[in-house]
Amino acid sequence: MVHQLMVSRRVLLCGAAGTAATLAAFPIPGRAQTALSVHADPSLKAAMQPLMNTLGAEAGTSLLLSFGDVSSATAIDGVLAHDVVIVAGAGNMARLVAQGLVERPTDLVTNGLALVVAPDRPGPDTVTRAMDLTRWVNGSHPLAVIDPERNALGEISLQALRAIGWGEGVSKRVRLAPGPGTVLDWVAHGDAALGVALANAARRDQRVRWVGEFPPDTHPPIRYQVAVRASTPVDAPARAFVHALYGETAREAFRADGLTPQVPR
Repeated sequence: MVHQLMVSRRVLLCGAAGTAATLAAFPIPGRAQTALSVHADPSLKAAMQPLMNTLGAEAGTSLLLSFGDVSSATAIDGVLAHDVVIVAGAGNMARLVAQGLVERPTDLVTNGLALVVAPDRPGPDTVTRAMDLTRWVNGSHPLAVIDPERNALGEISLQALRAIGWGEGVSKRVRLAPGPGTVLDWVAHGDAALGVALANAARRDQRVRWVGEFPPDTHPPIRYQVAVRASTPVDAPARAFVHALYGETAREAFRADGLTPQVPR
């Protein structure tokens, strides 16, 4: 059974449960600086990867981009392994702040939540209030939800489900996932009939069937925050990179991927 706990936002994991994967380094001609290491939530891959040459040029250095959850942003000894981190869920970033690993973060973009269904399973056609989710889930084909005790996005997902009528009958048919990427994997592989995932990632994932996005008033927006490593020099390329993320080129890429750019504050 899933207990409807109000979980602290200061939890560690974020996004997909797997380890980080380094994608590419983009050298800037005529520059000899050490590459700037940027670690971002996996759901930002489609928007950010094509931008790296542009953002690297604006930062004036080579970029090394990796994607993974918050736990993979730190080394075994707890030291932050990257110059810049971008995290989905303010509660997930709060853990890094509390540990003194990063400076005060700023909001970058917001995302929504969506309901998806396994391609070979019956499911609803849209997300509506008072929908009876027990029609489509059971013990063998559960509802996949992010574990609120492991990831701050889980409590937001539960809040959205409660707002559309999720109740005790459904809570007995839930499988808890360590992150939103795992939700999509389970639904795609038939290990779950339905799943609650990040909206932009769910819309792109052709392995699952999109049901619909949860109405905005059913949960707070999923806030993505960006932060530089603690004690970063004032004139460091990391700060120039973060500044570039708020430029119009990056904002257009985020909008194209279904994300809503924010004003830094």
